Amino acid sequence: MPIYHTDEISFEVPEGFDDRSLTVLSPTGEPAISLVITREPRTDAPLATQVSQVLEAMLKQVPGSKVTGQRERTMGGLAAREVRTTTAANKILLYARQVFVSYYGTLLTMTVTTKRAHQSFCDRAVESLADSIKFRKR
Repeated sequence: MPIYHTDEISFEVPEGFDDRSLTVLSPTGEPAISLVITREPRTDAPLATQVSQVLEAMLKQVPGSKVTGQRERTMGGLAAREVRTTTAANKILLYARQVFVSYYGTLLTMTVTTKRAHQSFCDRAVESLADSIKFRKR
C-alpha cells in the first residue's frame, strides 16, 4: 500500500482508498487569489486525453466556463498540460490557470484562480510556482 505524506504526518493508505485530497492556499492580502491542488487517480490514457476528459466534465458542471488556451509544458521536470479558463461566479469574471501533472499514478492538478482583472498577477504566480516546484521521489 502506498504511504501518504503531508507536512505533519505520514500513514499507509488503506486498501480500496483513492487519494482525492485537496490542498488550498490563499494569501492574507490583496488581490484575492487561490491555489488549489487536487489529486485523483491517473488513468491509462495519455495525459492530454485525461485532461480533456477532466475539462469536459468541468465545462458541464460550470456553465459559461470557457477554455481560452492549452499547451504542453514542464513542471518540476515532469511533462505537464496547462489550461487557461475563464468563467463568471456571482457576476464576477474569474480567470484560472491549471497545470496537470502525472505523478506516480496520480493526476495532480494545480489551479490558480483570481478575478479576471488580476490575470497578470495570476500568471506571475503560476510561473513562480513552475520555477520553484520540486517533486519528491517515492
